[in-house]
Amino acid sequence: MIQPDVNARSLGLDVLRGATMVGLAVLVFTPWTGWRGHAAWWGWRPSDLFFPLFLIVAGAGLALQTKRGVPWVRVLRRFISLVVLGVAVNALLGAGLDLSVLRFTGVLQRIALAGLVGAAVVAVCRRHWLVVTLSAVGLCVLWGVVIHVAASGCPDGVPHPSGCGTVHGADKAVLGEAHVYAGGRAGHDPEGLVSTLGAAASLLAGSGATIAMTSRRFTSPASRAGVLAVIGAGWLAVTPPLWLFAPFGKRMWTPAFVSVNAAAALGVLAVLTLLFDTRMPGIAARLRAAVAWPFVAVGRNALLSWTSLFVVDHALDVTRSGSGSLEQTLVGALGSYGYTFVMLGGWVAVWSAMHAARWHVRL
Repeated sequence: MIQPDVNARSLGLDVLRGATMVGLAVLVFTPWTGWRGHAAWWGWRPSDLFFPLFLIVAGAGLALQTKRGVPWVRVLRRFISLVVLGVAVNALLGAGLDLSVLRFTGVLQRIALAGLVGAAVVAVCRRHWLVVTLSAVGLCVLWGVVIHVAASGCPDGVPHPSGCGTVHGADKAVLGEAHVYAGGRAGHDPEGLVSTLGAAASLLAGSGATIAMTSRRFTSPASRAGVLAVIGAGWLAVTPPLWLFAPFGKRMWTPAFVSVNAAAALGVLAVLTLLFDTRMPGIAARLRAAVAWPFVAVGRNALLSWTSLFVVDHALDVTRSGSGSLEQTLVGALGSYGYTFVMLGGWVAVWSAMHAARWHVRL
């Protein structure tokens, strides 16, 4: 078998990036399933899957971008652009440009901050996959210790939705109570500053595994899948001790949340690497490329796709039509499955057309 170039793009990774976005779109455009919405505090719901997956894939992208050193100009430009875009999206989805209550934290801002931390760690560790991975585990432990200390006086010694042990005071002190999630009334901020330690660990989990996978020691798809599986198993192995700091939960991005999602994501990436990066004969290769194409198309504009999903969903929800929202009207007119087909199909078609035209929006 001809071995692939170690510098070649991983189709399996592209498919994972796109599948993450398509899965999120399915969740957004199926409001009748009741699947949408994060776990109230501890535990898991389908919506909890996509953000950590996206960060792990973003970490993989960081690993590929830093082969010849960290491109700091691009990293800083991306950080500033994401923060500005995130605040603009908050204004659009919230109270507009009322600066007295404009929320400063958010999904894109967390991606920006985690990416900046991740780039610094990768640079300091000189792209050594094991050191980067251990740094990710170290961030989990550090965040776990912070949680343990902060929650020592809480019932059962774990953070509480009321705010006890959530380190929410740090977010309010730095940003101002009116500028965090729910105006500071929720007792926590799911994209808070301090809890970004956990999110940065997720990103670095993707970076460390990808640096290992693309090293010259692992050139075949089978060997790359194998190293991903081993690193994923390692993340699963450290889950029990990390669980001692706090239960599994997205709201605070607990250490166990990091490790379980890292193990799952790397396991899936290992399978996709075997399926999509292994050489196949002509017809099989063309069929596989056809299957991969829409996922790659969506994934190549992942950040724009992420933003547009929530903007469109918000517009459908707040636009009045008859006695309800435009979304309710469309679901009533098209039926549940018809609405999903039209909205999801149209969304994928737009990004496929952009990919075909080689229009990829990058920050």
